[in-house]
Amino acid sequence: MSRTRNDWLKVLGSLLITFLMITQHAMADTLPETYADVHKSLVLIFNVGAKDSGTGFIVKSTSTDSTILTAAHVIGKSKSVLVFLNDDLSTQYKASVAHIDTTLDLAALTIHKGNLPVLDVATETSEGAAIAVAGYPRASLDLLQATDELKPSVHEGVVSAVRLEGEIIEHSAVTDFGSSGGPVFDSQSGYVIGVVRGMLKNASGAYIATGYNAIHAFLKASGIGTAEDYATSATLPNVPGAYHLIYAQIPNTMNDQQIAIQNQIDYAVQTKLASLFTSSITTDKVTGFDTESIRQLCQKDNAIGVVDVVDSWDSKIGFFNNTISVKLDIYVLDCYGYTFFYSSKQKDAKPANVNYTVSADQIVSSFMDLLDQASGDIQNQITQFSTATTNFERYGVPIPTGQKRSLFALQAGSTGATVSAVAPYGTAARAGLQKGDVVTSINGTSVVNMSQDALNSLIAGSQREDWSFVVLSADGTQATVKFRNEDIRWYLSHPLPSP
Repeated sequence: MSRTRNDWLKVLGSLLITFLMITQHAMADTLPETYADVHKSLVLIFNVGAKDSGTGFIVKSTSTDSTILTAAHVIGKSKSVLVFLNDDLSTQYKASVAHIDTTLDLAALTIHKGNLPVLDVATETSEGAAIAVAGYPRASLDLLQATDELKPSVHEGVVSAVRLEGEIIEHSAVTDFGSSGGPVFDSQSGYVIGVVRGMLKNASGAYIATGYNAIHAFLKASGIGTAEDYATSATLPNVPGAYHLIYAQIPNTMNDQQIAIQNQIDYAVQTKLASLFTSSITTDKVTGFDTESIRQLCQKDNAIGVVDVVDSWDSKIGFFNNTISVKLDIYVLDCYGYTFFYSSKQKDAKPANVNYTVSADQIVSSFMDLLDQASGDIQNQITQFSTATTNFERYGVPIPTGQKRSLFALQAGSTGATVSAVAPYGTAARAGLQKGDVVTSINGTSVVNMSQDALNSLIAGSQREDWSFVVLSADGTQATVKFRNEDIRWYLSHPLPSP
């Protein structure tokens, strides 16, 4: 007779000890910064009826209410518990039990307090990944009596095993009485990979958490949306828009014939791009294509990006050899002016009539030829960067799923590598890197007089996620700029502050 997954989870429940001994580990270099963010979402839970305590963390917050995730065994049979935020015991919140699953050992609580920081739940992890556990073990409460100061504890470890496709996580980060219900989180990203359950009986250092797949299933069954579930909604402050691109036009002074040609070109380009992207494309006027103008246009039209089309045609007059040189550039940019797709095409249109003149129809026809070539380029780019394209159209952030970016570009030179592009929302820009800065060293390696190929290889070949640039600014001052590569989920949960 075969067992179902729930049968195995019930068996596992009988093997667990839900309170553990404390030991101390040295923190990883990136953990303090990550923990500082995780700490903001931790809550202390008092189960008055059971005269016991536990830990929880916020997974959803609206303007009026917040949802807390914890372990079911922390709640027991209670219908409500007391919750304390921000290590503050002076204000308590009554939390009602919204949903509970004793098999998964998960419970969702609701409090009438909004606009609280939330933690994202991971969609994957791997054996050996660096993780940590945060919570309020009994030691925290004992020290509260001695110091009159409430603080949670954090202990690091690794993922020992991913079981049942992520429904159970075995790890080595120790916990203790009161830590149950706390988050087991990735040390770098802060994403929650599990909820603390306890320790396997007769095992040394085998700690168990309810894993991310079980958490997602529980949240879905509870009708609780996570940050990822709602990420396509244009109402979120950290998402520039939803499925919407702007075909931006700068007003020009043209004669009637030029306007007629321009209108045909604009219509053809919009129609072609609409067949390549799932995003709808609308038209609006823009005064310029500087970063601030693009940002304001996106904000006004609630868009994820803009399409900039530069087309031109110039006469070349000669004896019986009149021609028109036509040029078409298509840019697809995010809302901060960072180019994601680009194609540039050019050709000469030769006379097609006995008068050796180029007609308006021939000009348009030449542009249509260029448009076919340019759209082919863009289609190849869409195919090549499929998940990055999807993330760009859904979130306005062009980062491939599973990959990490800090969004900068360097141009090799004799004095160092010049910053040729830097997206304002990227971690490089957030750390202070600016376009025009000259980078003289990358992670301790000098890039002065380095070729572009060698520079590209250094950047692409680096397995480090942490960058350290020695930067020579335009005013001659030298500084060290440090930042990290981050993935799409990090950018969604760390939006730029409103201007």
